[in-house]
Amino acid sequence: MNETIPHSDPYIAPSSLGVVLRKRGYFYRPGWAGYTASIGEAGRYERGAAQRHAATTEGVTVHEIWEFTGGQELDGKK
Repeated sequence: MNETIPHSDPYIAPSSLGVVLRKRGYFYRPGWAGYTASIGEAGRYERGAAQRHAATTEGVTVHEIWEFTGGQELDGKK
């Protein structure tokens, strides 16, 4: 799986950069490499790739970033 959406700042990413993945309460890090409890450190993934991965991996769910930021994207948009 190498469909991670690239971005220059891993802590601030607009909604156009995709969705996040969760497993057992943790977010996937960028590049499908490990987990983090911080939404700011979570990887952003292309929706189709994320949904395919979640469909074949037990316990993985796909989410919009704003679900974990009080209704706001990390760049201040919804």
